[in-house]
Amino acid sequence: RNPQLYKTGYSNCRYFLIYESDLTGNFDLYGIEFFEDATFSVPFCLTETEYDENSCYINNDYYYNNVVWETNEQIRVSTFSLVSDTLQFNEIITIDTTACFDPVSSYEYIAWRKIDEDSSHIYSSSYEYSSGEWSEPDTVYTSGHNINLSMSRGMDCWCFPVICWENSNNIICYDLWTHDTLFPEYPGITEYNYPSMFNYDLIVANYFYPIILTYSSGLSDESEIYAYTEFQGNENISNNNYADSYPRLFYGGYFWYYFDVLNIWQSQRNEHIVLYMSKISILSGGISENNLNEKDNLLSVIPNPFSNCLKIKCYLSNNSSAKVKIYNLHGQEIKHFDITDNKKGWHTLHWEPGNGNSPDIPKGIYTVLFQQGNIRQAQKVIYSGD
Repeated sequence: RNPQLYKTGYSNCRYFLIYESDLTGNFDLYGIEFFEDATFSVPFCLTETEYDENSCYINNDYYYNNVVWETNEQIRVSTFSLVSDTLQFNEIITIDTTACFDPVSSYEYIAWRKIDEDSSHIYSSSYEYSSGEWSEPDTVYTSGHNINLSMSRGMDCWCFPVICWENSNNIICYDLWTHDTLFPEYPGITEYNYPSMFNYDLIVANYFYPIILTYSSGLSDESEIYAYTEFQGNENISNNNYADSYPRLFYGGYFWYYFDVLNIWQSQRNEHIVLYMSKISILSGGISENNLNEKDNLLSVIPNPFSNCLKIKCYLSNNSSAKVKIYNLHGQEIKHFDITDNKKGWHTLHWEPGNGNSPDIPKGIYTVLFQQGNIRQAQKVIYSGD
């Protein structure tokens, strides 16, 4: 049950299927490698405990891969090591120990449901790079009964750590980085179920880091699948008067100047449950320095990921002063550039972590922010180290 995909690295990667099986009498986590010729390796066991392993969830980013699960109402997290032709868990860490269920994770955050006096609350923990440890459990949301927790998915690499869930037939979204809470509502919709979110670190058209949100709404035997995008608004994408539920958003691949997002859901048809899919394509092309206006991208960072030196190109729309700041995932400023030559046009800066005036920083994800007057644009970058 509950198959999850794990891949090693970003290039020349190997693919494994991680799943839960009761082969030994109670559910343990197993793995199996699969290949491009549709063959499989021999299955191997990852856990052998006396309790059931439930709700396994794998986060796949460029460099930060972790797996979380629940056992005996405890939340556990670990990372994989590739040993010969099998995977092994590194240190298994227990995050929370009482009445916990349904964990989800991103590259440095874990969220889960926790039962308190017959009510389901949302808790989280973050990874502290300075200490190499996970933080103590922290409350995210404790009002009402919260169910169907999900973590936002992204473009095969990273995304903002946003969780969303259902609360009394409404949707609540929470940004684990900024701690902002949103309560999406759309005209004509009275109930929201099974929310799922997709966000991405691209500036598309005039939208900064847009989102796609999907959910089901309606009576149980005639529920429909809706999707909201900042380009199209809110739209009924199933529209068939069948019982449609459990929509989930997935990254569908990058194709030169655009990428696809897939929405897959269950539909009850003649006493059978079948899978349906809808797709949206998002344009994400580049720009020319000779054909730029205020609506275009004013910031470029290459290469990304980078190992030694990051080239930062920013476009000054006028002759006023500008600056570039670099932040870590905790919002701490670690580098500041003042652009002293305030001439309109493109300017190039170079950031070399650990060299010269830059601090020696750990590998990870950072935000590059360009600001000139009221103009602000940002890009996330991955520093892979030497």
